[in-house]
Amino acid sequence: MSSELSGTGGGYGKHAALPLDQIADRFDACVADPSMRSVSAVLRITREQLESRGSLGSYPWVAALFGTVAVIAFAVQGWLPVAMQNTAKQIGIGAVVVTALLLVGVLSVRRDAKAAIVHEREIRRLALDALEKIVTAPGFKPKPLDWSQALTLRRLMERAKRSHPSLVSLLSLSE
Repeated sequence: MSSELSGTGGGYGKHAALPLDQIADRFDACVADPSMRSVSAVLRITREQLESRGSLGSYPWVAALFGTVAVIAFAVQGWLPVAMQNTAKQIGIGAVVVTALLLVGVLSVRRDAKAAIVHEREIRRLALDALEKIVTAPGFKPKPLDWSQALTLRRLMERAKRSHPSLVSLLSLSE
């Protein structure tokens, strides 16, 4: 396993992030028993492990949003009526402060964020591989997924930009 994929992420308690080799072992155990219970387990493990790694990839976008607000507030300040110029200045200063705080946070956890993003991609790949093996196994009897499982599977396929005809047909049972 590469050094990028070693270690875990955040989380605590039952939602603690597991190392990828443990996740792969759990998925292999589910593949060994191809049933809807295994599909549910893979989807639950996937959802919990993706959530435990956080959403560190969104912070740079939020910082960019606040930076844009600051630039706009300072740019339009000269064209506003005198009564509103002070408000625009305060909004601009506030947005600059928020942007600075977010950027400090982004820079301090950039290594962890990169690792978490790599882990998320690998978890999605492992999950889809396991699900494809389960649903294509002989004797597998598909049943409709509940709404949270269907949502997890749909998001999983969208984010991984990958689908399998058997998984699509499993999703269609739930609609």
